[in-house]
Order: sequence, then C-alpha cells, then structure tokens
Amino acid sequence: MIEDLRPLGLVEAARRLRIDPFELVRIEVGLGNRLERLTFAPERLAVLARDGGIETSWLDETRLQATPAVRVREAFGELARRGFVGDKSTRLDNLTRGLSLAEADTVRRASPQMAEEGLLLIHSGPLGALVSVQPGQEARLAAVAAGTTESRGLLQAMTE
Repeated sequence: MIEDLRPLGLVEAARRLRIDPFELVRIEVGLGNRLERLTFAPERLAVLARDGGIETSWLDETRLQATPAVRVREAFGELARRGFVGDKSTRLDNLTRGLSLAEADTVRRASPQMAEEGLLLIHSGPLGALVSVQPGQEARLAAVAAGTTESRGLLQAMTE
C-alpha cells in the first residue's frame, strides 16, 4: 500500500508505461516539463501516457497467438484500421507495443523502408517518431497486413 505512493525511478516508470526510459525523458521534455529529478509519482503515469500519446498493445488476444510474421504485419495494418492516415499520426513505438523484442525491431527497421516505398509517412516530433499511412495507400497497406501483397521493405526487414 505504501509502495503505491512512493515515487518511481525512471526505469520503473518507463517499464510500467512499456516504453524505453529514453522515450520517457523525451516525452517529458516534449511536453515542456522540467526534469529536476528523474522520479515520477505513480498517478502521473496515466497523464504522461495520455499527453505523450502512449497507447496499450494494439493486438488483441487472437492476433497475439498468431505467428511472428503475422503479428508484425498486423501492427502495420492497425495504422489504417485506427485511422492514422496523412496528418493524423501516432507514435512509432505504439506499433511495437505487445510485440516481442525481435518483432519490434523488425517493425522499426521496416518502417523507414516502407516510407521510401510510399506506404508510410514518418516524421519526428517533440514526443518522438510519428508514423501514419500515406494517403491513398490504405488498401495497399491492408493487403500487406493481410499477406496478400508484399512490401519490399517489410520483406527485407523480416529476412534480416
């Protein structure tokens, strides 16, 4: 009970948010907060998640039981399903939440290559790397997610 009231260190706060500690610092700085101490009140984590655009895993229980390749594809498919197209973007690490480290690494490596292919838009903001579907590419990305068409960038990242 008392433990729930104690401030959390950087690593523990980041673990609870399921982000890298560096990303937690980036969010705090991006939100204009001063970092005199790297401790966080437990109740502050919900505010940081909301204001920093941190979402929980996008993959439901059924998809979590799928193969690694399907989970990686589905992470990209969720962008269009959730309406992250054009100027409406989300944090790149939201795509990787719930994936294994290897799967998350594949998503991170594939994303810039898929942007070069014209499937995704990626830009950096004060809160981190942001990603969305290139307008007009929603159907193509859905086909990549379904496995009915290929993305060179995704295929390369999956085979490295």
